[in-house]
Amino acid sequence: QYSLRSHLQLFVIMFSNILMGAAGFPVADLGDEISQSLRFRGAQNLRRTFGTPTNRNIWTVSVWIKRAKLSSRQDFFAASNDGLSNATLLEIAFNASDQFFVGKASTTNSTTAKYRDPSAWYHLVIVNDGTDIEQYVNSVLVSTWSGQGGSTGMNNNKEHSIGDNNYNGQTILRSELYMAAMYFIDGQALDPTDFGKYNEDGVWVPKNYTGTYGTNGFHLTFDSS
Repeated sequence: QYSLRSHLQLFVIMFSNILMGAAGFPVADLGDEISQSLRFRGAQNLRRTFGTPTNRNIWTVSVWIKRAKLSSRQDFFAASNDGLSNATLLEIAFNASDQFFVGKASTTNSTTAKYRDPSAWYHLVIVNDGTDIEQYVNSVLVSTWSGQGGSTGMNNNKEHSIGDNNYNGQTILRSELYMAAMYFIDGQALDPTDFGKYNEDGVWVPKNYTGTYGTNGFHLTFDSS
């Protein structure tokens, strides 16, 4: 359990005090409240078998993540290709070099940047527009996997796993991190601005998504964690 809002509030107060000399000015907009997160400690996962998708070739993932362990491969969202063998066809993860990557079959696409700040909340958005797969961090496009979009294991009517990789029916490449406000949108290629915004201090903060979800879409608030 960890509050993203309290983390942002502390950051914004410190940032505002530096800029304004702690003169008692109003605290900046913290964005829409995210009061709860789920802590994955390397032994937890969430599983769901999807139904027939609205559009298997187009989808968006949005999630806030705070890392708890560095320098190890950790899959935090994976999709199964086959319901019997659970051979992974698409995975979203951090690699052992702390790069944010998307992989399918035997190929991967990693960011150049490395995400090694265990005190930071990162807003990750992954967009499959039917042609390319785009990766965003805190609203910034950090990588485009050209020509690798369209039909992948993600959003297929097979098992999907949050917190680890479900390859061959196993629980491998487990995550150690905090996760908050996870969205999956079936049938739409959306922008990070659908889930976040910059406040008056230039800090990227959460924004509630107000659109539709499609057949397999969901929003995990982790309020009961």
